[in-house]
Amino acid sequence: MAFFSLEMNRVQMNSRLVIFDAHVNPLRLGADQQHIAKDALDKYRDIGLYINDRPQTLASLLPAIRRHITSGCKIIFIDYLGLVRNTGKENLNQHLGQVMQSLKGLAMEYRVDIIIGAQLNRLSRKEKRAPELWDLRDSGNIEQDADLVIFIDRADWRDPDEPAEIDVKANRHGETGSFTVGWDPQSKVFTNMDTYE
Repeated sequence: MAFFSLEMNRVQMNSRLVIFDAHVNPLRLGADQQHIAKDALDKYRDIGLYINDRPQTLASLLPAIRRHITSGCKIIFIDYLGLVRNTGKENLNQHLGQVMQSLKGLAMEYRVDIIIGAQLNRLSRKEKRAPELWDLRDSGNIEQDADLVIFIDRADWRDPDEPAEIDVKANRHGETGSFTVGWDPQSKVFTNMDTYE
């Protein structure tokens, strides 16, 4: 499993992993509690999680992903699409379209899953409605190339107790639909509603 973190550095990612696994902020651990953070990070190392926090262009990203795949990696995460640097003369939409098509080609060639984060524009929030496919910012034809498009939305993002809606907007091989999950603002973790309640 490889995670290309184009927004957060490795230290920030490790902190998130500890929060996710141990439900505790590693910065608040005392000297005698550091084993909690170590145990959490060891779990991710044991399953073979590799974090790449270097800035990426399409030209550097593709061979890096290919190296992970040929080493046995079956799933790739990229956070997020809009931060893959454009070194050419294409406009942003054309550039992201090229990135999407290239990643789609890799996924099909090697039969691996590539999960890509993307941003939404602010229009849906401004209009107080659920986001739609056309709200994907400079989408680069995400909806055309992706097998699955999932939106995560919280109606009132300022309310830490507001649950989240997981909305499958496009699914090439199955059904679409939505369901509600709980949201833990401290650990940044989604939970089953029965746990949330």
